[in-house]
Amino acid sequence: DDWILELGDVRESARIKLNGHYVGALWSVPYKIAVGKFIREGKNELEIEVTNLSANRIADLDRRKVNWQKFYEIKKSFEEGPFAHIQAASFGSIYPALTRLSEDGLLACRAEPQDKRPDKKVYSITPAGRDALAARLMKAPADDRLSSDFLFILFFAHILPPPLLAEFIDQRIAWYEASLERMKGCGCAACPPGERFVHGFGLAWYTTAVRYLREHRDALLADVSAPANLVAE
Repeated sequence: DDWILELGDVRESARIKLNGHYVGALWSVPYKIAVGKFIREGKNELEIEVTNLSANRIADLDRRKVNWQKFYEIKKSFEEGPFAHIQAASFGSIYPALTRLSEDGLLACRAEPQDKRPDKKVYSITPAGRDALAARLMKAPADDRLSSDFLFILFFAHILPPPLLAEFIDQRIAWYEASLERMKGCGCAACPPGERFVHGFGLAWYTTAVRYLREHRDALLADVSAPANLVAE
C-alpha cells in the first residue's frame, strides 16, 4: 500500500514537495496524492504551496508586468506559429479548453473592455498550470500519425490523370520550399534548446520530402502513364 497525502479543503490549488522532490499539483477535489516513494526513514520535510483565487493571481501578474496572451494569439500559434506543423487545434476546441483550464485554476483569465464589442479575454498560465503541463509532458508520447490530404490523394495515383497528378506534386514541392524558406528565416538561434531541436527536425523533414518528391516524381508519372494504368478522364 502507498502513503496518501490528503489535504482536505484547499482554496484553490496546491503544489506538493516532499524532501526536496516535486510530488505534483492538486487543483480539484479530492485533494489527495500518493507520496510513498518520496518518504524516507526518520525526519521528512513536507512543503505545500497554495495558490488561491485567480483574481489575486491576476493582480500579482499585473504588478510584475507578466505578459498575457489573447485568445486569438493562442489560436494563431496553432495556425501560423510553431505548433502549426505538429498539432491541430480549432476555435471549437481551444475556447472550451481555455475555459476549463481557467475553472481548474491552471490559467488566470481577465477581460479587457473593447468599444462596441464584447470584452476581450486574455490568459496567463498559473504555477499550478505549469506543474500540470510539466506532469503531462512527462508521460510517454503517443505514436506519430501523419495526416496528409496530399498523401491520401497520391495513394490513388493510378486512377488520376497524369497531368493533374504532376500539378499536385509540383504544387506540393513549391509549398515545401516556401515553408523551408520561412522556417530558415524565423531566427530560432536564440530559442530554448528544445525549440531549436524541433525546428531542426522540421527542416530535415521538409528537406527530405522535397528531395524525395523531386527524385521520384517522374518515375511515378511514368508508371501511371503506362497504358495498363491509364483511366479514362
